Amino acid sequence: MLDSTASNKPDKLAIELDEKLPHYGDELVPTHSTHLLPPPFDFERLIRFASWGFVIAPFQFKWLKFLSRVFPLTSTSATVPALKRVAMDQFIFAPVGLTAFFTYMTYAEGGNTQAVKKRLSHVFIPTLKANYMLWPAVQLLNFRVIPLQFQLPFASTVGIAWGTYLSLTNSSADP
Repeated sequence: MLDSTASNKPDKLAIELDEKLPHYGDELVPTHSTHLLPPPFDFERLIRFASWGFVIAPFQFKWLKFLSRVFPLTSTSATVPALKRVAMDQFIFAPVGLTAFFTYMTYAEGGNTQAVKKRLSHVFIPTLKANYMLWPAVQLLNFRVIPLQFQLPFASTVGIAWGTYLSLTNSSADP
């Protein structure tokens, strides 16, 4: 049973809505707000990125197997082969992979060869530099500590954040 005298006391935890707030009133999604709503979800963009993942994953898997075969880790020598794997990965696979990514995305978005060249001229070098800030450390950990069967899932997990960065970079290159 509620105490009628309790309702006369001011509620110290109550928050009064101000008419200036965008969520004031009956509107669930305010149309009068000065705040911009996020853009609608781009399903086609999701499909482009998901399809890129399906295209690149087999190549990544074969690449990791190749590196483990060419530079095997042993109980007596693990660090030097891991460093060689990282160097090969960063100086061969990274530039080729980024070129392939931006080429694929440009064509998937309806671009042509001229658009690919333009996009690569704008974003390739900055993206490769960003790649070199993240991936050598990730891949050294991956090659030195993570068992081969888990290397692709580990790299793919970090790749979620990297994919977000690539998505933002790719969209910033749009005319």
